[in-house]
Amino acid sequence: MPVTNDAASVLGQAPPDVPTQQSQTPDQIPMQVQAPQPQAPAVPSSVAPAASPDMVHHSILGRAVKALYASAHGQDTAYNVNPQTGEMETTTTPGKPSTFFRNLVLGSLIGGAVGSSGGGKGGFMGAFSRGAAAGAESTQARAQQIDQQKRAQAQQQFNNQVTARKLSDEESTHQATVAHINAQIAGLHQHQSEMVQSEIDKKNAASRAYQKTLVDSGGKPVKITIGGNPLDTVSADQFGAAVVKDPSLLNAPDGYARHFVDTTDLSELHFDGGRWVDDSGSPVNMSAKSSIRAYDVPTATFKQPSQVSGKTINAARGAKIVDDNKTYSVSPEGMSSLYALGLKDQNERARTAHQQALADKHDANQKKFGQIEIKKQTALSKAEHTYWTGMNSGKADPDKALTQLNFEKQQAQSLYEDEIRANGGTPQHFEYGNAPAPRTQAPATAKPSQVSPNVDRALNLVGKLPKDQQAAQINSSTKLTPAEKKQALARIGQ
Repeated sequence: MPVTNDAASVLGQAPPDVPTQQSQTPDQIPMQVQAPQPQAPAVPSSVAPAASPDMVHHSILGRAVKALYASAHGQDTAYNVNPQTGEMETTTTPGKPSTFFRNLVLGSLIGGAVGSSGGGKGGFMGAFSRGAAAGAESTQARAQQIDQQKRAQAQQQFNNQVTARKLSDEESTHQATVAHINAQIAGLHQHQSEMVQSEIDKKNAASRAYQKTLVDSGGKPVKITIGGNPLDTVSADQFGAAVVKDPSLLNAPDGYARHFVDTTDLSELHFDGGRWVDDSGSPVNMSAKSSIRAYDVPTATFKQPSQVSGKTINAARGAKIVDDNKTYSVSPEGMSSLYALGLKDQNERARTAHQQALADKHDANQKKFGQIEIKKQTALSKAEHTYWTGMNSGKADPDKALTQLNFEKQQAQSLYEDEIRANGGTPQHFEYGNAPAPRTQAPATAKPSQVSPNVDRALNLVGKLPKDQQAAQINSSTKLTPAEKKQALARIGQ
């Protein structure tokens, strides 16, 4: 995937690992042995689970009578399933105004219908009731049909809402899985220039196995349009720059999610032990060597298991976790989880290797720069030794000796700075110029036999005094010759 920071950001931050149904298989492969059967929609508690024919008849008749009564009183009956409880709830709303005569006639019909079980008895009024009951039964049947239709519509609407909500959850899971994989791929590209060939070969094999999974689950290849040109493949760095300008490249049609796979071409490249270079030895932009392909995968098939070879599973995971020669029931979602887990492991190995390489480089630099520093100090000490040897002899011209000393020190400093730069460091420049003569003297070079015993005795006498007092005592001594005084002062660095 894209390797630039912008590209990584548009792909989205790494979300938590998507939970998958897992079986007791090596490395916890998210196998889906049997897809769960859809459950029947919840039945409102207002409908009895079982009843005798008479009870059913009276229940239906009661609802029909209730509907007739409500209609006669200018009310309309509606039903709605409570999404929290699954209960069928009844509501009434004001309808068209009704007349007193309509109420009276419908009331008579209802009464006649209820009393029709009298077997025809009751004379004229009984016959009227029975005749009216026949018309009432038709009215009741119509009211019953309308009532049942309303209840069925309410239940279907509730079922549709549940289905829509479930589909939305599946789409969200699908999109989250894609975002997680994209983040892992983008992170891996940050260290790809330092990854050894075996790791890149493993990444390419995982990408090809995952690509097969996408195609087998109905994934459709998508041309990536950049600059008005529809392309089957684009380089990772080109794709990253295009997504920053047009984030819609990441979007798939409704009901789909857009997956991306990448492979890296190592031809004509060489690994120098620390990074990938071309034939001239120059570092290579590995994102330009990586190709991106896009597939739109339907969410409807994302959780449907199919038979997948163990070899494909192992390649997608980047590790041998099952038998290559067997097949396993795995969904595209499960394969996505395996693929993401393999990428995550590679990311961790790449980051660890990168940190170790930095630590090794730091240690090597410390050792290398330390050796350069020692070389400089050795040259400076040699110049100091030459200077003090000349001064102690009493034959050197102080000004010329000092000029020569500063010249040799500057040479040592220049060589030091050149070596630091040659090894990738940034040295601090220093000019010795005509600096004052150093106060720190190199050790005496005269042999013990050439040093006057008077000097040793004088130094033993003043050895515990501060240096300025030692020098004063030596200069005021009447037992030392001028040459001995000079030796003694040189011994104490004065």
